[in-house]
Amino acid sequence: MKTSFPLLVFALIACVVASGCSDEVEDVAEGEATPGETKTLSGEVIAVIDARTFTMKDEHQWLEDNPLTVVATTDLPEGLDDEDEVAVVGSVRNLEYAEIETEYDWDFDPEIEVELEDVEGFFIADSVVVTEQEPAG
Repeated sequence: MKTSFPLLVFALIACVVASGCSDEVEDVAEGEATPGETKTLSGEVIAVIDARTFTMKDEHQWLEDNPLTVVATTDLPEGLDDEDEVAVVGSVRNLEYAEIETEYDWDFDPEIEVELEDVEGFFIADSVVVTEQEPAG
């Protein structure tokens, strides 16, 4: 069963890139998604917080009022930066950052913990793929 997971992730990401068949980042960020539900999202990176955490928004969303906080189960792709376009596959979790640290064996920097205190839910990404990288400028 484990061998088919990478193929599933690849197929989902190919679907997102080819036809835009992804869920809305904004819906997940606003709590309109069922916790535990697997989602495929595509959008723009707002800020890379650390080696496994970033915030994102829908590509077409101009304002960054309600960003989605994404925690990857592995390190983020090398060179991931603000304004890069990404496709992520994972699940919605209504956990506090302390529970994320325990459950996913990840220790947030104390400065980052302050930023994450008010986050009521996270998107746990099993896969993060850069679909379009913003040119260095």
